[in-house]
Amino acid sequence: MLAEGQQPGPAEQELLSLVAGALLVDRSAFLPGEAEALANGEAATRALLGGWEANIGEHLAGLPLLVLQAVTLQGPTALGLFLLGMVAGRRRWLARVTGAEPVLRRIQWIGFPVGLLGSVVYAASGGNGNSLGVAASVATAPLLAAAYVATLLRIMHHPRTAMVRSALAPAGRMSLTNYLGQSVAGLVAFTGIGFGLAGTFSPLGLFAFVLAVFAVQLVASAWWLRRFRYGPVEWALRWLTNARRPAFRNPSADRSRRDAATSPPGEPAVPDAARLQDTSG
Repeated sequence: MLAEGQQPGPAEQELLSLVAGALLVDRSAFLPGEAEALANGEAATRALLGGWEANIGEHLAGLPLLVLQAVTLQGPTALGLFLLGMVAGRRRWLARVTGAEPVLRRIQWIGFPVGLLGSVVYAASGGNGNSLGVAASVATAPLLAAAYVATLLRIMHHPRTAMVRSALAPAGRMSLTNYLGQSVAGLVAFTGIGFGLAGTFSPLGLFAFVLAVFAVQLVASAWWLRRFRYGPVEWALRWLTNARRPAFRNPSADRSRRDAATSPPGEPAVPDAARLQDTSG
């Protein structure tokens, strides 16, 4: 494109900046070699098995590299995806799946081969310790993510998956609360602040732990949203961004509690709509 004298568009510029950022971070003085990285990982595990002071110190020690990665890689990528998600939500792209099956299949056919190939290159080249692997991952990960999204959309909009959608929807409405809750669960389970189980789980055992945490969150999210409009963190974030305190309790929960309080002893609570229908008849 540049050789032909054409100027790259916004999408091409974003991709080039991300790949350049990957190369910069990978070859910077902040990144250790593979052997040093393994040693640092063992030292970090020992620190995380300590108390509050050791855990906080370990996170502060890794802060410079984290900031560098956020500025050059994670920040631009996350910002682009956040903006794309905002546009998709406002235009309801993910809600109108009927008639989009050919497009979703095309995304799968392109995204999975290209994205998985980039993942293989990343893993085979040593992960973050190799510039080619990092650049391949950054360039192909959006395609793999798009293929995952297309697959989930096709599954979730199938008539036979209505029960799955109903079970997952509350957790999705409380995604930030659940994200932070997973961090708390990991803190309690794996660090010295809690049970100190870091390094004791097999891959299968860790997978089972993750499923158990998410299952608890599914139940807790459904229970919470029957009583409140938003998750606690979502409510606070909405208050902060809108500069106005939003309603917290779920109106249906308030009506149920009010009906239970006004019903005669020994009789079931009668919903407002049913009571109005009786009186109007």
